[in-house]
Amino acid sequence: MHQSTTLHPQLRARGRYSQAILLHQQALDSARQADNRTAEQQALIGLGDIRYLQSRSEPATHHYQRALTSARHTGNHAAETAALLGLGGVHYTQGDYRRAGDCDEQALDIARRTGNHNAELEALTSLGYAHSVQGRYRQAADFLTQALMGARRTGNHATEQDALGGLHTEQGRYQQAADCYEHALDVAGHIGSRTAAQYALSGLGHVHVLQDRCQLATACFDEAPRGARHTGNQTIEHTVMRGLGNIHYSRGAYGPAADCLEQALAIARQSGDRRGQLQAHQDLGRVCYATNDHHAALRHHHTALRLALDLDQPADQALANDRLAHTHHAAGDPDQARHHWRTALDLLAAIGTNHTRDPAVTTEAIRARLHASPRATTGGDE
Repeated sequence: MHQSTTLHPQLRARGRYSQAILLHQQALDSARQADNRTAEQQALIGLGDIRYLQSRSEPATHHYQRALTSARHTGNHAAETAALLGLGGVHYTQGDYRRAGDCDEQALDIARRTGNHNAELEALTSLGYAHSVQGRYRQAADFLTQALMGARRTGNHATEQDALGGLHTEQGRYQQAADCYEHALDVAGHIGSRTAAQYALSGLGHVHVLQDRCQLATACFDEAPRGARHTGNQTIEHTVMRGLGNIHYSRGAYGPAADCLEQALAIARQSGDRRGQLQAHQDLGRVCYATNDHHAALRHHHTALRLALDLDQPADQALANDRLAHTHHAAGDPDQARHHWRTALDLLAAIGTNHTRDPAVTTEAIRARLHASPRATTGGDE
């Protein structure tokens, strides 16, 4: 059992998931033979962690749930917290942010009561990102700020860079976010963590896209997939293919953009990542709009809206409505366009924010479009 505990972080960091699974399965078998519940819980959580990194949601959930049930039965708060955080991560990937938040809130409460500072920081960071994708940016900033302050107090540099990079990105400070991800990449190289390097590269690439630094973003996205495909990390693969697709889009290379985004959509479908599917449909809708294929653009944006409704993501609902409005205007249906723009404004007002994850889609911009062209197409605003 000790070998599983000591080698798991090394194998996970280097992306050697097959070896880690074998080791944890052996530890699980040994723990059961010895009737060692604590070791059994550790092995189950380890198996859940690896399956989660491989985007295998069903087996990850199975392992985490079994660990959680056992931990609660034996009163093992550390294992209970780890299992809850694992389940929260799976729910987040599947787009079920309410259940993810519930798990993370429970984990945060236990971590604070038992003085488990690392788990507390992980829960705070997870809650920050969960609120962010739902458009609750103030709450997201609050949780990420708490995580940042806690990480600095405890010297947890990995969480510090993660929280700080996320916080800078949410608040539009893209250069500061890029600096954080650069530092995280250096740390990953220093400790030899392939997994951490993949996440740092994908985060850095995303920030470069937001800064319209296509060459730098391409370099990040070219490097990240090598490890992701080797380890089976479909979350990173999806992020990278979307990033490359959006780079091609910004350069006007719509054919290659569509190819990359279709691959991103296929990866999201295979892994059951509904938020990933939503994002890919939004991006494909933009490509179709740019090539004047309004019928296909409407289809993608309506699918994105349906997914955003299913996932209870009002900010993405607003974004989908804005893009539907652009497409209806271009297709000669200004009444439908005005309907969708007004719906977008209502959605953003309801959650108390004035922007979406697309920096160009703000309440000010939407109001300007409504005011400037009440019955004429707005042109290439998308």
